Amino acid sequence: FKHAKLTTNAWGMRDRAYTKEKPDSTFRMALLGASYVMGAGVADGETFEALVEDRLNQATGSDSIAAYEILNFSVGGYGLAQQVAVLDGGVFDFAPDAVLYVVQPEEVRRTIERLLPAVLEGKEIGVEYIREILAELGVTAETSRPEARRLLFTRGEELVERGYARIAAQSRANGAVPVLVCLPNTRRPFEDDEFAFLKGLAERLDMRVVDLRDAYAGREVSELVVAPWDAHPNNTGHTMIANAFFSAIARQPDLYATTIVQSSAQASADQP
Repeated sequence: FKHAKLTTNAWGMRDRAYTKEKPDSTFRMALLGASYVMGAGVADGETFEALVEDRLNQATGSDSIAAYEILNFSVGGYGLAQQVAVLDGGVFDFAPDAVLYVVQPEEVRRTIERLLPAVLEGKEIGVEYIREILAELGVTAETSRPEARRLLFTRGEELVERGYARIAAQSRANGAVPVLVCLPNTRRPFEDDEFAFLKGLAERLDMRVVDLRDAYAGREVSELVVAPWDAHPNNTGHTMIANAFFSAIARQPDLYATTIVQSSAQASADQP
């Protein structure tokens, strides 16, 4: 895929093999995202997710954590609506301790543009709050694309807010820490007002925020992309994202350490 080997595991993830049951003393993260996170254009083992997982396992010295696993549920072309559907569709069967949703610039536009085809093709929308908004707007498969797009933009921020609220609520209900990871595109940074909106929204929902806006600092775009016509990060780009990601979560050790200690303590308390 894009001249690099892309392998999926038994669960359909672009990732190494994992058991559905979480191993003992393992801190497990579920990672939601699109093509940047899936690793379009880099080989197996070169995605920032794989690099961060390896570094966490090399650095672990905790008595309560023997291993880290980052399960990559990302799929190229997915937007927020699809991420919520993925979350509801079985992520918690893997018992993650944290759910990390990776957001990129122009979240409102991306959410709408990636929802529109399903709506206009008459596909069933499995996410309840989206069905509610579509019904209130009167958007159906018979609505013209320009009109459907215009109407959805009138509720764009609400679509994002309710999506994040769903991720946060579902994560906490299943014992996982909800995390928003802000990752810029190689050619498009976050505008200050958008980042403020997303960060403020996450904080109101009690989501942790990992800020990777400086992930590509000091490098030219041409050094970071798969090809001049393809802005997906190459292996250098993924290495830089991994470095920024590892540094960011190293500054928040309770994000991945405290949770498993608390979970282990609760499990012990629940024993007869």
